[in-house]
Amino acid sequence: MTDEQLASYLDSAATRIRQKRQVDFEDAIEAVRAGTIVAHDAKAYNRWKTDVTRRSGGADTRQGLRALKLAAGGNVTTDGFEFRN
Repeated sequence: MTDEQLASYLDSAATRIRQKRQVDFEDAIEAVRAGTIVAHDAKAYNRWKTDVTRRSGGADTRQGLRALKLAAGGNVTTDGFEFRN
């Protein structure tokens, strides 16, 4: 491999990593934005809950949370949070 090829490969890798980090950052910002809306707006929460339930084939979210709690050995708390149907 020549020096030029190595430089080209490294430059391409740096570009891919930069693009992935930008996409990951934008995804994180969008997740926080959506979470804030859902946390502060009951109608938005109900729409989100309906959408999630529909996509999961109607599985009960509370049942899923119970399963996660059991899998974690019962060491899961939700202090300060209330989940309503």
